[in-house]
Amino acid sequence: QIGYISFGLSLLAPVGVMGGLLQVVTHGLAKSLLFMTAGVIIHSVGERDIRKLGGLMSSMPFTAVAFLAGGLSIAGTPPLAGFFSELVIFLGGFQAGLWLLTSIAILATAITLGYYTRTFMYVFQVGEHRHAHDAPISMMAPMVVLLALLVTFGIYVGAVQNVLVAWGFPK
Repeated sequence: QIGYISFGLSLLAPVGVMGGLLQVVTHGLAKSLLFMTAGVIIHSVGERDIRKLGGLMSSMPFTAVAFLAGGLSIAGTPPLAGFFSELVIFLGGFQAGLWLLTSIAILATAITLGYYTRTFMYVFQVGEHRHAHDAPISMMAPMVVLLALLVTFGIYVGAVQNVLVAWGFPK
């Protein structure tokens, strides 16, 4: 993911730089959400070994949705915020004539989607874990905020771009 940021910023063109800046924001939100879901799972289940988890969807539905949204945003899936930041980076790469590098970056998003999907299935779908419970509201509230921001920034990406333009490209 940091490679996308570097790629976008290294293009030194407005579209690429905008994509890189958007990726800084969206990646930070999504990765924070993913770390929080990991913390909630550890708190709830008392287990850090992913191989010993499984079937948490029924007892931890909100955490499952939060993990899925964070992973899908990291993988650049619409309508989440990560989609638009990666799309802008890819457009900048194509505009710069870097077809091969941009195509490799697009392939990397497919690989990312694959491993987040596999992790989601492994932790939340497959198997059964009897001692799990969803997090207390004090742990879920920040996750709700991050989840809402990922969806909102995905839908209203233009507003986020305007703020970044004001900060990053002063007149």
